[in-house]
Amino acid sequence: MASWSSGEPRNLRYAQPLVPPHTKSILCYGDSLTAGYCEGGFAFAPYAPALERALGGSVRVDHVGHSGMTATEMLRYADAPDAGLRAILDAANGRYAAVVLLAGTNDLAEVQRRPDGAARVGEAVWALHDLAKPLPTVCVSIPGSMAQERIPAFRELARGANEDLRRRCDGAGATFAECPVAFDASSGDWEADGLHMTRQGYAAFGAGLAGAVASVPLRS
Repeated sequence: MASWSSGEPRNLRYAQPLVPPHTKSILCYGDSLTAGYCEGGFAFAPYAPALERALGGSVRVDHVGHSGMTATEMLRYADAPDAGLRAILDAANGRYAAVVLLAGTNDLAEVQRRPDGAARVGEAVWALHDLAKPLPTVCVSIPGSMAQERIPAFRELARGANEDLRRRCDGAGATFAECPVAFDASSGDWEADGLHMTRQGYAAFGAGLAGAVASVPLRS
């Protein structure tokens, strides 16, 4: 995921509502994997509409994805109007009944040389869950990637970060969901960059995540 020098929120993307506005809503929040970045950035195919369809149209699913952002940066801009997680939830006036968070991929590169890197990534992602309280949250594991396939140390870092997140979820009664699309460069689900999914991959991601999301008791 390409970063940008200004460090300001960009690539804010909202899903088009497929169900009536009075229906319960879920917010998917994260980086370019939530934005649905694909085709080298010339297109976006977020997983939110596929998740909404897989839930049977009973829930509206919105999404906000910031390409290139780390979880740490998302925390820094939590109060940015129309972009930060806290600002979005505050402005929603109770419309959201749950939050799905997918973050941490960009953080891996920044902490790869730190002995406590996995814990730092877990802490940053978990802080986003704290921002969403008291709403129930779903924490999606950091997906695989070509870098993880090729570099054992990077793969171990991602594994450690996901284990840290799982422990935090278990300890707080939150929902931890494994990424439903495993990395496989030959599957057609992943872009050639080995980091982002294709349109097909995002659709499979949304459909595969529905079971975990459906198990969450939505806040009324």
